[in-house]
Amino acid sequence: MNCQQCKDKMPDYIKGNLTEEEEQRLEQHLLGCPECSQMYSSRRRPASILKGLSLRGWASVVIVLILLIGAAYLSGLTDRALTWWNGVSVADNENLKEIKRFGIGNALNLEKEDNGIKVTITHVVADDIQTYVYYEVEDLEGDRLLSVEDSHRPTITAETGTFDITQGYGEQITGLVPADEQPESRFRGRIGLLPIKEEKATIELEINRLTEIEPANMEEQMLMAPMEDRKRVEGNWSFEIPIEKQEIIDKEINMETELDGHEVKISKIRIAPTMTLLQYGLRMDDMDSQVSYVSFGALASNEMTYKPDYTSMYPGNFPNRQSNWMIQNSPFQSMYYDPPDSLDVKVERIETHIVSDKEYPLDPDRGLPQTFTFLDSDFEVEINEINEKTQLTIKTEWNRHREFDRLHFEVISEPENTGMMLEEKGVFVKPNGEVYEMDNYNEYPSGVENAHYYQTEAKATLESRGTNGEIRPIAIKIYSYQKSVFPNETINLEF
Repeated sequence: MNCQQCKDKMPDYIKGNLTEEEEQRLEQHLLGCPECSQMYSSRRRPASILKGLSLRGWASVVIVLILLIGAAYLSGLTDRALTWWNGVSVADNENLKEIKRFGIGNALNLEKEDNGIKVTITHVVADDIQTYVYYEVEDLEGDRLLSVEDSHRPTITAETGTFDITQGYGEQITGLVPADEQPESRFRGRIGLLPIKEEKATIELEINRLTEIEPANMEEQMLMAPMEDRKRVEGNWSFEIPIEKQEIIDKEINMETELDGHEVKISKIRIAPTMTLLQYGLRMDDMDSQVSYVSFGALASNEMTYKPDYTSMYPGNFPNRQSNWMIQNSPFQSMYYDPPDSLDVKVERIETHIVSDKEYPLDPDRGLPQTFTFLDSDFEVEINEINEKTQLTIKTEWNRHREFDRLHFEVISEPENTGMMLEEKGVFVKPNGEVYEMDNYNEYPSGVENAHYYQTEAKATLESRGTNGEIRPIAIKIYSYQKSVFPNETINLEF
């Protein structure tokens, strides 16, 4: 068997679909070809590594292990060899769960203690999308839970050109390991970094501040707790961290379907060590009514569920126009180390923007609130004050049968050269009927990700750009409005 034949048959070998004779030929080739062996190592399914071997393959494995142990003993690498073997051979549920999450060979377990606190860098997982550094914090003198603080991030030192700054936001992002993976009396977290340019690199990471959090609502505390309410611990925990990228697996789908009367194309699934990307396209033929966003629920296979993951370094759902399609990506938890053969994708919400081009006049000298009607909804406009920073407030009621979620508008003024800052309030209605109202402008409550949002109030502040004097609002121009539907449809994807 040559290299090309090996590469062609490798997907079926991983799935266990080859005949015994084909398996023996491929395994014999892997033993003598470093390039194909490396490719197999990066693409294999850890839960199926041993299951897929033939009888002759088992004999080959034994021979290779004997050679590895001998080489490790002669070169002083016995401890590393034993660590690797333990990672492969221990078959309890916790180890299998770790293998499915991090793979084999990504464990570091670098420890540093200071000020009664032990910080451990447990794993590093890297690909061409991002780099994840996983850590664990243990309070050796008490039972506090301590995490890296998002507002006081670790210091990263690396050679110039180590990171690929074109692939993300350029900032670290701290994340929370899921609650069901949090050990008792310790905290596990994740630090997101840009991808490295080369296949391997070494960086220095220094943590000098940790933040105390309560066991309940850990994620909300990490992201939303007021800065002055946080209890902090100072110290110095420094690490030299080796990074090695792994290959991304692309699964072409190219399936077109229709959602709420709009054409949608599922292009591919990108299965990466740090995340899974669902790439889809929105057809853009109708310029007056366009789907701007599709919200997908978890990806589900027969055994596993992969939740959306928006706390990543991936540069978001930035659209990319290709012919008549607007291409977007939705991020999910990684399935790299135990990929399924098919997935069910739940469509939770479809957001459409509809062109309006309606204009309603205002009288800046009129003291009483002014009104207008749009899509059978009554609006009230109150001009709060007229000066160099004029403010006005637009209000309307909400109901479940309203034809729009949110208006996109501008305030036309004299003089024309003005900027507008907008704040808003609204109501979130969850599928079970629960209603959450925003008490303050732009302060969104937690736990409403899949709720239906209705804008009820918008406060516009008009400010002059380079000119002095009063700014007088003379009209409101609605150029489009947003409408959401919740289809509750499921799409089946076969790889």
